[in-house]
Amino acid sequence: MFIIGWVLILAPMLLGNPVLKPIQRIMNHEYWVFISRLVYGVFLCNTIFMQHYIYNLERGIVLQKVDVLFQSMSFLTLSFLFSFFLYLFIDGPCSLIVN
Repeated sequence: MFIIGWVLILAPMLLGNPVLKPIQRIMNHEYWVFISRLVYGVFLCNTIFMQHYIYNLERGIVLQKVDVLFQSMSFLTLSFLFSFFLYLFIDGPCSLIVN
């Protein structure tokens, strides 16, 4: 049922239904490029930061709600900052050179 639902949602978009032209214009806008590159960078580096933190612990992790919340937010913030600086200094200039 899940796959049938996704097919019913995506098939009209892929077949170019004229009713969905406004949605396709929104999804094809240029501002999604920066956001998608930033989120993909966060996806790649977030696990690296988490593994580095966990493998360098001398003792186990005490799982409490506040600690998990703060660690999650700190990993996410660090990943977004790292991904943003990678985009500014590597991906952005390289995409200008290629184009």
